[in-house]
Amino acid sequence: MYDDVAQKDHSVKNAPFYDKKNIPEKFMTEVFGCGNPLKYQLKDDSCLNILDIGCGTGIDIYLSKELYKNGTFIGVDISLEMLRRAQNNFQDEDIETFFVQADINKLPFKEKVFDRIVSNACIHLVPEKTDVFNGIFNTLKEKGQIFISDIVIENAWKDPFFKEEFEATGGVFLYGGIQDEKSYFKTLKKAGLKSEILKKNYFDPAPQVIPLIKSKYQRKGEEFVDKVANELSQNLFSAVEYVAYKGQKPKIANICKKCDNSIHVPFKYEIDIRSEDIKRLIDKEINMIDCPYCGELYEPEESFMVACPPSEIIVKFPKDWKLFSELMEPEVSQAKENGVDIIYFYEPDKFINEVEHRYKKLKPLKRGIFQRLKDVFFS
Repeated sequence: MYDDVAQKDHSVKNAPFYDKKNIPEKFMTEVFGCGNPLKYQLKDDSCLNILDIGCGTGIDIYLSKELYKNGTFIGVDISLEMLRRAQNNFQDEDIETFFVQADINKLPFKEKVFDRIVSNACIHLVPEKTDVFNGIFNTLKEKGQIFISDIVIENAWKDPFFKEEFEATGGVFLYGGIQDEKSYFKTLKKAGLKSEILKKNYFDPAPQVIPLIKSKYQRKGEEFVDKVANELSQNLFSAVEYVAYKGQKPKIANICKKCDNSIHVPFKYEIDIRSEDIKRLIDKEINMIDCPYCGELYEPEESFMVACPPSEIIVKFPKDWKLFSELMEPEVSQAKENGVDIIYFYEPDKFINEVEHRYKKLKPLKRGIFQRLKDVFFS
């Protein structure tokens, strides 16, 4: 499939996270990305070695040249046709670039050679990721960092149909959502890497995938199709952008909207509504950036979640995420079968209002709980 796309497709159909004005015509091909892992990286003029896993035609490498002007880039992809296009794209570029056809389960590099590793919507295509993360750990230098955009699901699939279909379609089925978030990051940790999620955005592939299941597996009967469709619609898909590293946690970049400078952002993506951070969020004392260059105070265009125990999560919905897929809607309520999580999406301007409303309702509730405990345990 990827070979076919490389030979025939010459349009950036699926590149909503990139500024297309910065992509030359020769790179015009379909981009199978789910985020932009480059935006978190700080500029570095050192002679760094950078690996792009699942590089495709090389768009991420091309856009990285501004970050790492003296870097040496290596792109790895399983598709030979993608690599041929990538090689042609860089013939006239003054960038030290090499391309290697390889299976990412068996990265063909020496130990501790890369300072940075990036990947965009590739690792999720591998059903079992132990070898991938072990390979990344081995090839990464002691203070190396990886910046990844990938797709995960909230709960592991119960019906074996999902794993079978995932493997049969090379990971393309279900938008690559085969591994649940908990086991995904547990596998990463077992490989020896520390990680931190920088951004998480939920999306719902069910409206597109369920009709495909019904047409393809009609012969198995209505009961089977309904069972599979129900499990699919009850699960939660998210595209996550995260950093993983050996040693010290790296600084994360964000671009000031006013002066376009890259600055370090101590960003929280998940907050408990019972914590003191909620009041700071409402008062705009958290996730707000005071740019040291121009003095502008602004909030980064990222999403984050507020957990409302015991059963709800409020999710901020950044405007640019609408470009990711027609499947997404600005306001979605998705109830789960077991009632554990109900997900609410809000536009940025409505998000704080909803958080403040729920927080005000929570405060008298907390006082009531405390009073009951006091009556029971204290004289």
